[in-house]
Amino acid sequence: MFVNLTEAKELAILMSEKLPMDFVNFSLPFYRRRLAYACERLNVRKPQQLVEMLHQDEFCRQLVFNMTVPVSEMFRDPGFWRTLRQVMLQRPSSAPFKVWFPDLASGEELYSFLIMIYQIGLIDSVSVVVHHPSDVVIEDTRKGLLPLKSIKINLSNFERIESKDQFDSFFDVIEKNYYLKPELLKKVVFSSQYFIESHTADAFDLIFFRNSGLVLTKSHQDYCCNYLIDHLKPKGLFVIGIKENLADAARNRLVCVNEEEKIFEKQII
Repeated sequence: MFVNLTEAKELAILMSEKLPMDFVNFSLPFYRRRLAYACERLNVRKPQQLVEMLHQDEFCRQLVFNMTVPVSEMFRDPGFWRTLRQVMLQRPSSAPFKVWFPDLASGEELYSFLIMIYQIGLIDSVSVVVHHPSDVVIEDTRKGLLPLKSIKINLSNFERIESKDQFDSFFDVIEKNYYLKPELLKKVVFSSQYFIESHTADAFDLIFFRNSGLVLTKSHQDYCCNYLIDHLKPKGLFVIGIKENLADAARNRLVCVNEEEKIFEKQII
C-alpha cells in the first residue's frame, strides 16, 4: 500500500493513538517503507481499510509486530561483543548488575548477551529487563526461540567472537527450531510496552540501545538517548549501534570507553 506524505503523517498520528508505539517520531521514509511492508503482509490495500481494521485487536497485534524491525542474527558486529566482554570482565564479578534492553528488536541480541555473561561467569549476578511494544516478539523471546533459518549466520558470528564453547551447548533443538536453555533466561523480566511509557524509576548498570535510533527522527533519537542516560547509574554503560552518533548534549554526559564499538560510560557528577 502506497501512501503520500500527508496520508503518512495522518496515519502515524492515528496509529500512535491506537497502538503501543510512537509512530509520529519515526522518520517518515522509514515509516512509509515499513507501513508498506506491514500492509502487504496483512493484505491491506487502502488507507481507509487500515483505519477500519484498527478496531480489530488481533489485526493491531499483528500490525505492531510487522511494523518493528527484527535483528536477524546473533552476535551481530562480533567486534562489539569481543570488546564488551573485555569491559565486563573489568567489573566486579560478585556485585549485582542490572541491564536494560528498552527496545529489543528480537531475541538474538538478548541471547547473545546472556551467553556472553554466562561464559565469563556473571550469569548469577546479572538481572535483565526487556521492553518491546509487540507481545508477539515478547512471547517468542520469553520462550528463547531462535528460528532455524538464521542458524548459519549465527554460527559464523559465534565463531568470530572467539568462544571456547560449542554453540549448540546453549540451546535445545525442538522441531527444527533452537531454544535458548531456560536457565539462561531465569533472571530476565519481559514487558510488552513502549519503553518511554513504562515510566520506570529503576537505574541500570548497562543499557543497550543499538541501532534503535536509526529509524527515529533526529530530535526524538536525541530525546531517547538523554532519557536512557537519566536511567543509568554513575559509571553505568550505554551502548549504541556502530553506525549511530550521539548528540553533544548526550555525549557530554558520558565518557567514551570505545569509540569504534560505541560503548560509553556515564560520568560521575
